[in-house]
Amino acid sequence: MLIFATAQWTYKIALDQATTAARLIHAECNTNSFYPKIPDGWKSDGSRIIKRYSGLWLEYIASYTHKTEGFSIRVYQGPDLGETITAGINIPMTMERYREK
Repeated sequence: MLIFATAQWTYKIALDQATTAARLIHAECNTNSFYPKIPDGWKSDGSRIIKRYSGLWLEYIASYTHKTEGFSIRVYQGPDLGETITAGINIPMTMERYREK
């Protein structure tokens, strides 16, 4: 039980960091009217654009994608669940929980 609680707590820290990054990207998009190819502080690993967030003892990966209609950041809590943050130029930011089957 303690391990689960620690994992949830550290994920929340990483998710807060990713949400802050999404707000900065969203502000940049609204100011410049385009989406950054690779946002500052993010890296391309060849197949996707990622950033690693530290939740103190655990590390979580987020991936960034953009299309004509907006951008999304997927924060991976595990291999099949986490949060997806989406926004666009003059489109409000939203966050939604996902669970893949």
